[in-house]
Amino acid sequence: MKTKSLILTLLSLSLLFISCSNDDDAPIVLPTPNIVEAAQATPDLSSLVAALIQADAGLVELLQTDGPFTVFAPTNQAFADLLDALGDDYNSLDDFDTAEEKTLLADILKYHVIAGTAAKSSDLSDGQIIETAQGESITINLTGGVFIKDGSDTDAEVTNANVSTKNGIVHIINKVILPSSIVNSLKPNIVELAQSVSDLSSLVAALIQADAGLVELLQTDGPFTVFAPTNQAFADLLDALGDEYNSLADFDTAEEKTLLADILKYHVIAGTAAYSTDLSDGQMIETALTGESITISLTGGVFVDDATDMDAEVTGANNAAKNGVVHIINKIILPQPVVDTL
Repeated sequence: MKTKSLILTLLSLSLLFISCSNDDDAPIVLPTPNIVEAAQATPDLSSLVAALIQADAGLVELLQTDGPFTVFAPTNQAFADLLDALGDDYNSLDDFDTAEEKTLLADILKYHVIAGTAAKSSDLSDGQIIETAQGESITINLTGGVFIKDGSDTDAEVTNANVSTKNGIVHIINKVILPSSIVNSLKPNIVELAQSVSDLSSLVAALIQADAGLVELLQTDGPFTVFAPTNQAFADLLDALGDEYNSLADFDTAEEKTLLADILKYHVIAGTAAYSTDLSDGQMIETALTGESITISLTGGVFVDDATDMDAEVTGANNAAKNGVVHIINKIILPQPVVDTL
């Protein structure tokens, strides 16, 4: 009986479909979705939909208007990668819960939207610079595919191009793209960067021990260039100073704290974020210790010449921070006044 009933039901549905089709003798045409509806219908864009809602900035409504728009739509994995990069404070999109964080998320999303045009991949050209709804630009790279260059070091790749919608074109990409302003704001400051590098723990301890406001200074806007000695470099300095200095805690008098502060200031260049490509051979740079300079040598690497007989070598260059750049070096550099006192 059940089988007979099922056959009758299917037969009825078939007759209904045929009768409806014969009404006008024309195929049934489904309405084309707008950009939001297309994203909602695509399982791998569920995080994008959630982000548009979480940002609470009218983007859901905007992307349902006439447009036209071009949208670079990050996959769920792209958003997962972004959350991983942001660290423990961001385990899900729900963690963008303050007004400031919602604005940040909205700015990120707007950077994926081009207003006023529905650009298919065939409309893009290599090296093309396009302004986004966020105000900053992206650059198109067509070498080996379609790639989007943003403010970070890694391009996003278009993995599914030319998804047509009622009000624009969607290109699915494998990375959340970020403008330079946001990339810079998400970077740690110099102190935070040093705290995150295990081999710079002695430098962090020295900044605290000197008690000269250097921790606070290196968290301000800067910009600064810092030559950051490794733990072994501090150990070598303590060995050279003799039995009275077994640890940084032995810089405990006011005079010794001033000495330590002067040594540390000699590793700081204020007013510039100088990457290794900005340095030139023989260049003399005044440090934060007024009147004392270091000299750059580029013979066989990047070296810093101080008042001693041995140069420091840059072993880890161009560590970008929100307020400058850090070059890791293998030796404490010392100015002449400090060398004279030791």
